[in-house]
Amino acid sequence: MLADAVNADQVRLGAAAIRAVTPEWNEAPAPAEGEYGQFPALRRAVALSDHVIFLSTYERAFLCAIDAEPSSSSLIENGVAIHPPEEGGPARFEAA
Repeated sequence: MLADAVNADQVRLGAAAIRAVTPEWNEAPAPAEGEYGQFPALRRAVALSDHVIFLSTYERAFLCAIDAEPSSSSLIENGVAIHPPEEGGPARFEAA
């Protein structure tokens, strides 16, 4: 929109056009897409799934942040300890 601007008025019009289609700023940082096409692939996979099992609230928040909210989901806290000396185990999965 701005590449062909030849004067200040055209720059102002171009900037206004860009602002018109730009969503409001959200202070929550959007995740960075590691590989081009990764987010659309995740959205397709979630849309095709019958049910999604999350192992953390972070996973759920990540998918919501990229607009990949499943129609049905469960949260099973990860059975592997992140901070020693806790121990992970199958009991966390069996309880859910």
